[in-house]
Amino acid sequence: MAQFSGIVTDDSCYILLQRGIVQMTYIGAPYVFQFTDRVTGKGCSVSQSIITVEGKTFFLSDDGFYVLQGGQLQPIGMGKVDRWFLDNADLNQAHLMTVAADPRETLVYWQYVSKSSVTGKPDMMLIFNYHTRRMDHSGCHDPLHIQFRFLAVDNRSARRVRHP
Repeated sequence: MAQFSGIVTDDSCYILLQRGIVQMTYIGAPYVFQFTDRVTGKGCSVSQSIITVEGKTFFLSDDGFYVLQGGQLQPIGMGKVDRWFLDNADLNQAHLMTVAADPRETLVYWQYVSKSSVTGKPDMMLIFNYHTRRMDHSGCHDPLHIQFRFLAVDNRSARRVRHP
């Protein structure tokens, strides 16, 4: 049985599974749908990592980060970033991951628990600029300011999070 991760829509509806992506198409009344495999063997491993911005759906798979747009799946972690994330993230705490976007700055933020987290709570952030396709990371070591830092973007740099 395939593990369900989420449902997203653009011009079509896509069901994200742990190891696949299925397109759901309305056929007719009353409630008849067709299901077509679009991607097999690769899907979304952490449902908390899914976010859709400007018709692009970003998420974490078993081997790194991807974007789904118009039914096409593309890697965005550029190999080195994916390896770094997978080596440093505590995937046993992946259910604590959160994601947010700032469309004005074309940024997506994933906050997660690193293997070096002392508290077992999210302490790192991966930041992706989907316009320039660049990734960066930032520490979130003060739990009192994580929410502020997660939402506040420094206008001088599209790759850094403002530290209060």
